[in-house]
Amino acid sequence: IVRRAHESASRAAFERLVLKSVAQPVIATDLQGIITYWNEAAVSLFGFTADEVLGRLITEVTVPETSREQAEAIMQALSRGESWTGEFLVQHRDGTRFPARVTDIPIIDGDGDVVGIVGVSDDLRPQYAREAEQQRVRELESQLLQSQKLEALGTVAGGVAHEFNNVLAAILGEAELL
Repeated sequence: IVRRAHESASRAAFERLVLKSVAQPVIATDLQGIITYWNEAAVSLFGFTADEVLGRLITEVTVPETSREQAEAIMQALSRGESWTGEFLVQHRDGTRFPARVTDIPIIDGDGDVVGIVGVSDDLRPQYAREAEQQRVRELESQLLQSQKLEALGTVAGGVAHEFNNVLAAILGEAELL
């Protein structure tokens, strides 16, 4: 029994060490949404230290008012043992709201009961910034192409006008001689 307890404690310590070293924000809650684990990456993303959030409701900490209904629906699905992945609007300590890709998975004990939830988040702001920049580049390329087309059209029109002027000058010269 002592050996099993030691193995269980060692495994729990190892699991905590693994979670602590993950580069993505990892947050665990119980079924009521009370935060039980908060790694360093979550500190960086959300601006709260683990001591500030442990024991608090996840919806009070990271979920803006506008996303609370969606959060409750997700929590209900998770409590039934379903996983959830999707884009979700979250909130930093300073009130800044931003999109995140969130994956939430139910924690299931040895009896098959859901006892908690673990979630991993990815900040989508850098991806959205890259997409916005790529869109801006595409727009600028389109404007450049349009400008080049208009310049070519202007060159052709100028050439036609010049040739027409030459023909007209010859006609006027002939008319004057007549």
